[in-house]
Amino acid sequence: MYCSQDNVSKKSEYIIRDINDLKEDIDIEYKKSTKLPYQKAIDIMNKLASTKAPYEKMRVISNISKAITECINDYWKNYFGVINKTQLVLEADDLMSIFIYILIKSQQIDTVIHLGLIKDFTTKVSKSNMAGYYYCTLEAGLSYIISVDKIEDFKEKGTKNSFHASEDNTKADDNDVNYKHLIIVVDEKKK
Repeated sequence: MYCSQDNVSKKSEYIIRDINDLKEDIDIEYKKSTKLPYQKAIDIMNKLASTKAPYEKMRVISNISKAITECINDYWKNYFGVINKTQLVLEADDLMSIFIYILIKSQQIDTVIHLGLIKDFTTKVSKSNMAGYYYCTLEAGLSYIISVDKIEDFKEKGTKNSFHASEDNTKADDNDVNYKHLIIVVDEKKK
């Protein structure tokens, strides 16, 4: 059967339109059904404020790390035929980045206070296990966010009032009110 060039062009237009319509439908459904990456861990992070005792706060931090592992496994479960599960290793740098992401997305205003309670009212023994490792990782992630925030503040204001006189000028002053009551707000314009 012979097809004219016009018929081929029209059929191509219909196919392209159908594909574009289908893509838009898929995009809409995808946006409706997706949550933030690590949403389970973010939800657990939000429980930190509702716990009272420091050991309960340590348990919440441990549960955050378990949720991170579950989220990673859930993501990769469809690829286990392609990727060997033993190759999925969460390294310390990766965990730090994920904790930073969770800290930012949870938008907790009092994380510094909760970590201070843990630091002041738990024993060295309780911080020398895996929960202590996760606590230190979370604390380091928070320190990183604070230091980046201080650098940005320094660049914007051109002052050194929030910094120690150090070589790199990135250490937060322990007496700085903003350090003690950090509010993490995601700037939607930077996305």
